Amino acid sequence: MLRPSLSLENKFADALLATCDETAKLGYVADEFASMLKIHGAVQTAKKLVRSGEIQSGLRRLRDLGRLDLATEAVMLQPEFRELFTQQHLDAASWRLDQMKGSK
Repeated sequence: MLRPSLSLENKFADALLATCDETAKLGYVADEFASMLKIHGAVQTAKKLVRSGEIQSGLRRLRDLGRLDLATEAVMLQPEFRELFTQQHLDAASWRLDQMKGSK
């Protein structure tokens, strides 16, 4: 697999930062997530989140706000960013979103 371009990784980071801005407008400030982005970068943060065996509180909060479209998992699954991840990562992202859609 060829390494995706750095500009694609930067676009992914920008997309995740935009979700942070949008969630802040909704009253949810994702400080811990923003810190992870700064420390690990966007792609590694996304991979770490979907590999986790647990559903993070931020994903639950986005579900409660009715805005799963702002979840890291949803951004990962956008066609333009899929090449940044393995199929395993994408499957995990999809599974996590499905879990949230089916629960309250």
